[in-house]
Amino acid sequence: MIEVDTIGNATLIVSEKGAPLFATDVWLDEDPAYFGSWVLSHKVPGEQRSKLAKCKFIFISHFHPDHLNLASLRHYKSATILLAQHYGSRVERELRSAGFTVLNLPSGKWISLGASTRVMLFNNELQDSALMIEIDDGKSKSLLVNLNDSGAIGFVASVSRLAASYENSIYLALHGYGDADMINMFDENGCRILPQAAKKFPVGKDFRAYMKKFNCNIAVPFSSFHQYQRRDSWWANEYTTPISAYSEGFFGDGGRRRIYPPFQRITFKGGEINFRSINPPEKVVNTPVDEEVFGDNWSERLTDREGVLCRQYFNSISSIPSNFRSIDLVVGGTKTSVLSAGRGSVDLLFEVPRKSLVRAVRREIFDDLLIGNFMKTTIVGARNLYYPDFTLSVAKYSDNGGVKLSEDLKDYFAYYRRGRSMVDRLERRIGFVRNSISSSISSDAKHLLRKLIHR
Repeated sequence: MIEVDTIGNATLIVSEKGAPLFATDVWLDEDPAYFGSWVLSHKVPGEQRSKLAKCKFIFISHFHPDHLNLASLRHYKSATILLAQHYGSRVERELRSAGFTVLNLPSGKWISLGASTRVMLFNNELQDSALMIEIDDGKSKSLLVNLNDSGAIGFVASVSRLAASYENSIYLALHGYGDADMINMFDENGCRILPQAAKKFPVGKDFRAYMKKFNCNIAVPFSSFHQYQRRDSWWANEYTTPISAYSEGFFGDGGRRRIYPPFQRITFKGGEINFRSINPPEKVVNTPVDEEVFGDNWSERLTDREGVLCRQYFNSISSIPSNFRSIDLVVGGTKTSVLSAGRGSVDLLFEVPRKSLVRAVRREIFDDLLIGNFMKTTIVGARNLYYPDFTLSVAKYSDNGGVKLSEDLKDYFAYYRRGRSMVDRLERRIGFVRNSISSSISSDAKHLLRKLIHR
């Protein structure tokens, strides 16, 4: 008998014959993420904590602190960390330096972890990865398709083809209204740019569309369970996705496709699959936590040395002066120019508390400020940070991949193309064009297009 528990945010725990074998993306409810902005929406019960302590392996999908939460992971140093291979190997290097044992696994290869369980990883140029888990109960084989936040970018065709070869393929991936991306955005008039999450599109429709795309017949909501606790990001709770919304708009093609509530115990035995809700208690945060608890004070100003540090950070990434005309920081009410006279036509202004900013720049984790949704971003001449590109160049290619010069990106992308099928390569090119077009159209137009696609 094989059991799989889904718990926390993107944590699943696989056990064979009652013995915990491996887990994924461990994040405990007492440990915040994104400079204290995020906490889990539900607690991790004692039974699942006990299983985590006995796991031999822990898979980490990517660098974001709701997946790689070092405060939580430190409890499990006896486990071997499994990672996909990435350009620059940042996560591997940092985990090794923190005292962990790490196995860096190739993309697209089956690896046996137990008598009845084997895994296959896929990586992509967003420095993310996905995990396919094959469960063999002796009479039948099932597949867990753990895409977490990756969107299967770069390996859509491979995952779809693989999932189609199993009688039961279980879909686990980030879906929701969309607050898990940066949404604290303002235009040149100081008006909030209404996030896509405000549309509250029926999430069940997305599940159905993606289950069909990836040839999965069962879904369990996953990688989506957080809330905001900082005083300066508390407002974003309006856009988080309630548990009841995950099945909204879902219909299962006469029962062929099913969606279960989150937090399930899935049992594989004798060719049968059974689901039982774990029902973890909610983590209740009744009042916002002052950001000073996390070391931030909005009145503190940058020192001259810190201003130089920030200028060096942004100007070291060669695509930034090409894409943007200016970038300013407002810290403690004082504006600091970190980029001026750039060749682009878009201006950016980030209003952010000093301590988190300096930590993000020094540690090269600027994406944590964006996703934390307490930093206020003003955009003049565009509607988002993808077109022209800021987020990918800064957070993915530079911070995580170590690639700061545009001429080095050729090697970076070639690294991820290596080993991909021709169909996956074509799909990636089509996706790039589609995303470029999507980034350039309005939120209302995208919402209409989404409705038409899911009819």
